[in-house]
Amino acid sequence: MLRLKLMMAGAAAIVAAFAMAYFKGRRDEDEKHEFEDAEAYRETRKRIDETGSFDDADAARDFLRDRQSK
Repeated sequence: MLRLKLMMAGAAAIVAAFAMAYFKGRRDEDEKHEFEDAEAYRETRKRIDETGSFDDADAARDFLRDRQSK
């Protein structure tokens, strides 16, 4: 009976180790995506701030044309 309990405890420990590795991997992946989203937001915000405002439609079209060619 003791041997069966030890085998069950060992099996439970192995399952727990796999579960911990799985959840750690998911957490790391979520943190990576959060960082990538923050970087994308920062780049977008930087572009918006660099744009400024245009009172002249021709200047706005020229800006967009130049930006598209980059």
